[in-house]
Amino acid sequence: MQFRTAIAGFLALLVAALLLASAKLANDMAPPAAPATPAAVSAPAADPAKTANVITISNFTFAPNNLSAPAGTTVTWTNNDDTIHRVMITDLKVKSNALDTGDSFSYKFDKPGTYKYFCTMHPVMTGSWL
Repeated sequence: MQFRTAIAGFLALLVAALLLASAKLANDMAPPAAPATPAAVSAPAADPAKTANVITISNFTFAPNNLSAPAGTTVTWTNNDDTIHRVMITDLKVKSNALDTGDSFSYKFDKPGTYKYFCTMHPVMTGSWL
């Protein structure tokens, strides 16, 4: 009887682990992003100490969440998470490619204004540039 209970417990844990793994895989397998507009530039990860306008992606958040800078400023998003993210600047319809750990995406904001952005793979991740 104890053997059957142990087997049943093991099978329940195995099923739970498989369900969690398949949910994460389904979440990470979104359709590929359209190529970014010509103003967008993919770049290697930037050193935040050297770049004043870096937004770090970490723990499923953008930091800083709101960034102010003058027109003509290039903003760089750097992914420090262990999952893929995609940045979309809502009003401009500009979207990064999939950003794996250590990847960056840069965009030069030529005109003043307020621009909202979010992660297309995790829509609860939001921020804005002023």
